[in-house]
Amino acid sequence: MRPSARFLKLFLGLVLFALLLATTRWIANGIHFSLPKSFYTLEMFWWALSFGLLLIAAYDTALAHRRPPLQIARKHSDNVAIGRNYQITLELTHQYRHPPKIMLHDHYPTICNTLAETSTVVLKRGQRSIVSYELTPNLRGEHLFGKTDVLIPGPLGLCEKRWQIGTESRFRVYPNFELLAELATISSQQNRTQLGIRQQQRRGEGMEFHQLREFRQGDSLRQIDWKASSRKNKLISREYQDEKDQQIIFMLDCSRRMRSMCGELSFFDHALHAMLILGQNALRAGDAVGILSFGAGYRWQKPLKSIGAINTLLNHVYDIYPTSQAPDFADATQQLILRQRRRALVIFLTNLDQADLQDLYPAIRILQSRHLVLVANLQEPILADLQRTHVESFTDALRYCGATELFHRQQEVAHRLKQSGVIAFNSQPKDLARNLFAEYLSVKHNQRL
Repeated sequence: MRPSARFLKLFLGLVLFALLLATTRWIANGIHFSLPKSFYTLEMFWWALSFGLLLIAAYDTALAHRRPPLQIARKHSDNVAIGRNYQITLELTHQYRHPPKIMLHDHYPTICNTLAETSTVVLKRGQRSIVSYELTPNLRGEHLFGKTDVLIPGPLGLCEKRWQIGTESRFRVYPNFELLAELATISSQQNRTQLGIRQQQRRGEGMEFHQLREFRQGDSLRQIDWKASSRKNKLISREYQDEKDQQIIFMLDCSRRMRSMCGELSFFDHALHAMLILGQNALRAGDAVGILSFGAGYRWQKPLKSIGAINTLLNHVYDIYPTSQAPDFADATQQLILRQRRRALVIFLTNLDQADLQDLYPAIRILQSRHLVLVANLQEPILADLQRTHVESFTDALRYCGATELFHRQQEVAHRLKQSGVIAFNSQPKDLARNLFAEYLSVKHNQRL
């Protein structure tokens, strides 16, 4: 409860009136002037006004404590993508005979950016009022809208009381699934173009039979189906496609190095985004996709095989965050072996240093006895930026040498992994989705799985 602007103006008027009366009395006493009786009447009038104002304000305060006939309904999407703008709408309905002017503030989650401030709304009799604002969520997970704070004046407008009206509501912030929805509407070949992947064309050299078609220039003789050709009196070729029903397992590192930032997103969020893009394309290609996250406890999702499984994968990872723990590759490998018996393409999404190889090598050797292993190692973008910087001072030289040394260390990590039979590559976070998809296509087309 607080006094309104109307009350403060009236109170200020009474104070000024009192100052005028006091100043007049002081001057009159100073010059020994006898004040007329009307002056004392004005003083009594001031006391009557002051007492009356206090009584009316007290009465208005008592009335303001009654529950206001106002309802607020909040409308928003239950599932949103991180980093995207969304509109929140507040619908106000009331049963006021004389609708007041109110002020409201919606308690949106603190993880969101918004330009919304306290809004002033003039309610209209018999009409609904709409208040809208936009917010941008910056953190994945489930978050809460609180009730709406409303400052409502009393019936006489001399005081204002704060009320919390409406209900709390929750919403989930997912990785950027809008690109996934866009990719789901276009073909696999268009997906590759959208991701910037150039793939060498091959005709009919997969493992599974797809269809019969007319012979085309460039087809090999072993593709010709001679029986079908004799029936049709023209050359007919067999067309094959990449083998389906294979399994892809993502090993998602949630350790401390994945907390590094690249732009507005962490390495972990970039890895999550790339994983979901590849996962959706693998599901569309007929493969099954599973996830084991490590470094923040273990969360396992067994391989699923259907286009709609991408929603299950989203719900599985939307509230996982990187921690301050160090990665334990040996234990993560044991956890995967206990859960995954069938041969699969195991993809590590991580940020490695040479010190990690001592723990990673034994884990990879165990996995290689049953699975095909791919390691996608995220690089710090600042290393490439520093190597391109023109050296003008001793400090610049030190930075350049340090960045070059770290860059060569990461290249050495990938080289040593390749020597041990692992598919390995280094990638900047923004390029991870494209590079990972290209490696997946290479594995499928070369029938390595």
